[in-house]
Amino acid sequence: IDVSISKHSASASITSDNSSYSLAGAKYRVYEGKTTKGKLLGELVTDENGYAQNKGITVSYETTHVTFVEVQAPKGYKLDSEPIIVSIQNNSAHADISETPLLQKLSVELYKTSSDSVITDGNENYSLNGAVYEISYVLNDKNIVLGQLVTDEKGYASGEYEGIPLGVNTLCAKELSSP
Repeated sequence: IDVSISKHSASASITSDNSSYSLAGAKYRVYEGKTTKGKLLGELVTDENGYAQNKGITVSYETTHVTFVEVQAPKGYKLDSEPIIVSIQNNSAHADISETPLLQKLSVELYKTSSDSVITDGNENYSLNGAVYEISYVLNDKNIVLGQLVTDEKGYASGEYEGIPLGVNTLCAKELSSP
């Protein structure tokens, strides 16, 4: 039989044109039958397009399924070791697999200060409390807004943001309103 897999990103808007992600190098073991306890038939390794194929694998006459198991995730993606059972039809078995990209969490600490401390220090009419900042990053020429931070009386604000693509290592802070 011929066995093959095609992988694609579950979030192409995040992974396209981002060198932190690649579909090449995913490694799968292929087993005879509906479990990983069957005979190991071989391994597949994906190319840069997420495709891998092995032609001419010999299985017993009564075999109706093969099982694919990912043993190595490609760069920037989560390993999915859940077995994928595929039926054999017309002497071939193909799996179309959606790959989940890894995401990161980034922290922000922001300190607002006075540009002229001679005027502001000790001045009860001046406060650093309540400045609002928009936190964002740029991906594929699009500005992605994560949220807002508001400064305290010392001009300090902090936050953590999850779900940020790999390769993004700079967050932007834009003051929306001053105190």
